[in-house]
Amino acid sequence: YEISACLVGSEMCIRDRVSTQSTGVVPMSNPASSALALCKQTNDKLTEAEENNKLTTELLTKLKDEFTKCLELDPKLPEAYLSKAYVCSHLGDFDEGLTLLETATTLAPTDKRIKKLQKTLQELKQNFEEDDDDDDDDDDDDEEHVDVPSQYIKDNNLTPKFIETFNVIFSRLDVDKDGVLNKSEINSLYLTANGVGVQQSSIDFIRENFDCDVNGNLTRNGFLQFYELQTLTDPNETKKDLKAFGFDEDLNPISKSK
Repeated sequence: YEISACLVGSEMCIRDRVSTQSTGVVPMSNPASSALALCKQTNDKLTEAEENNKLTTELLTKLKDEFTKCLELDPKLPEAYLSKAYVCSHLGDFDEGLTLLETATTLAPTDKRIKKLQKTLQELKQNFEEDDDDDDDDDDDDEEHVDVPSQYIKDNNLTPKFIETFNVIFSRLDVDKDGVLNKSEINSLYLTANGVGVQQSSIDFIRENFDCDVNGNLTRNGFLQFYELQTLTDPNETKKDLKAFGFDEDLNPISKSK
């Protein structure tokens, strides 16, 4: 699901509806104006990060905290509820986002953006829960055979081309070029592959099951271990991830002209 599509359009965009009447600093003696100004500033940060593909778990968490401050200043500001719910959708906090939108609906019952984001969050939550159910079913059905493409794993080993391809993906994700993926970079992996940011439970699972450094950052070897396990259990998911990162299921780069 494309979360940001809910808020695209001149009349539908959150940022289009938040404005202030002055260009100076809003006096703190006017909490409502202060909340509105802070909401606009925070939405500007969100917009800039989205446009530059720099949304990370760390940044999203900070933006969420800023929208919380907006609501502390003005608990009746629907824009802040809507914006915070939008951030929750990226963080995978679907229940919290839906609760925020329920409050926003009472404050702005005719705002179509709220209903549209509610629908998206409900779909994302349902999809996430169905994926969990599918994982449980797979665990219970140990006898089910999974056909793993030979171009991925052959003779119980990752193929050279598979390793080469995922080393390229790892290097793209390793923005700071320190040879490991920190939490923000892992979040970028999840955003690209799944459209939703990584949850802490997934971070914990990665740190417990794959090679990480002393700081809990995923190593290149751990990244390959992660995709080896996924490919053995659900090769179609690996194919989906390859496509998200610009490769076809045969591990070849997808031409932009296609």
